[in-house]
Amino acid sequence: DGSSDFTIYLDDIYTSPLINFEPQYSELSSFDGGAISVVNNPDLIGNSSNNVAQMVKNPGQPWAGSKVTIDSPFDINTPVVSVKVWSPRVGLDLMMKFEDDVPWPGNTGSEEITVSTTVANQWETLTFNHTGISSSIDWYNMVLIMDNGTVGDGSSDFTIYLDDIYTSPLINFEPQY
Repeated sequence: DGSSDFTIYLDDIYTSPLINFEPQYSELSSFDGGAISVVNNPDLIGNSSNNVAQMVKNPGQPWAGSKVTIDSPFDINTPVVSVKVWSPRVGLDLMMKFEDDVPWPGNTGSEEITVSTTVANQWETLTFNHTGISSSIDWYNMVLIMDNGTVGDGSSDFTIYLDDIYTSPLINFEPQY
């Protein structure tokens, strides 16, 4: 009837994820107490993928985290990145930034964007808006840190799962659709 009951809104239509942790995935590494690995999906409700990344924050530095490295630079023409996240608690902060391929400490990093989980023990999609990221730098590394500033303990409270990382939707209904 054309009322609000029969009106929906669409945006950011994707074809397939950039990274989905199935057999062909990117290089994974960790630093200062972080750990990342590919495991069987522990919760198929809300995410039917067989494999996901498990990220653990062990005792170490408060900035302990992990890095996903790809062979060709991330496409940041549309600077919005979405990631499916399974968290053990509401309010877990996940920080994302990009880095070039120069080894630390001489590397260049983007702004750090932090998003908090809103549900516990289920999958949700977190969206990171990197508006203003430089398109003149080739970003090969996605850095992820949970609860930046807090030392982890390696427990289930500091263990999350990640899947289906998307950048640059096929259609986003911006002026060039």
